[in-house]
Amino acid sequence: MSIESAHSFCAQLVRAHDYDRYLCAMFAPETARAGLMAVYAFNQEIAKIRDVISEPLSGHIRLQWWRETLDTLYAGGNPRHQVAVALGEAVERFALGRSHFDRLIDGRAFDVEDRRPGNLAALESYADATSTPLVSLALEVLAERGAAAHAAGRHIGVAWGLIGQLRATAFNARKKRTFLPVEELAKVGLAPEDVFNVRLSSHRSSSSDTRKALARVAKEIAALAKDHLVGARNFRSEFKKKTLVRFLPAYLPGILANGYLGRLHAHDYDLFAPGLEIARPIKLIRLAVAVMLKRF
Repeated sequence: MSIESAHSFCAQLVRAHDYDRYLCAMFAPETARAGLMAVYAFNQEIAKIRDVISEPLSGHIRLQWWRETLDTLYAGGNPRHQVAVALGEAVERFALGRSHFDRLIDGRAFDVEDRRPGNLAALESYADATSTPLVSLALEVLAERGAAAHAAGRHIGVAWGLIGQLRATAFNARKKRTFLPVEELAKVGLAPEDVFNVRLSSHRSSSSDTRKALARVAKEIAALAKDHLVGARNFRSEFKKKTLVRFLPAYLPGILANGYLGRLHAHDYDLFAPGLEIARPIKLIRLAVAVMLKRF
């Protein structure tokens, strides 16, 4: 298996299943793109496990396979998996920290056990575990290991993870799953199972009360995500623009996160409303402007 075919496989996988990160990575220097795609493809491999298993044990076995594959990579071995091949080159070339991968795998154990966050703090912790390490790895690929850069990256990672769960609510509900916090649902008089009965539509019909109640939960989660984006921007004074341009692609999901918050606000935080997605050309324009202005 050639490294070129492994790189191509990863890029296609990320483009098909994680287009937002794919788009952000395309603003990175060409020498770093393959590394970013390998990291994001690894994330896609472990994130999809929950959707292809029938019981938790199978999920844990698959996660353990990736742990052992990482052991092989960090020992200098050569696994015969396309994503692992590309990831092995990235680990060696960019000296990527093993702990970030381990944390991602640990976070996905929550998925395969089909657990639900008990409260907002638990959801925030889940977003931190499953999203922040990707920002940290992206920063390492882009040769940035400063404490301030990684602290700002954590805020962006948590915000992105929180918004991702809001955006995925309708998709998860169709599979009888939800990551909305149990306590926050109870505060508005709902149980997790109530989310499953909401129907995606352009108007609020029989599920009107439920959707309005869910909107109050969504607004609270969105406010927390916004706080994290503000927290990330508070670090801007720490970076010189000439330095920031080098690792800015790791932060670009924050630009899209802000756009998704705007869409949620425009639809009164109705998680089942159509139109929450941002059109691809608009995403591209927003990212290009951010890169041109060196902002996040």
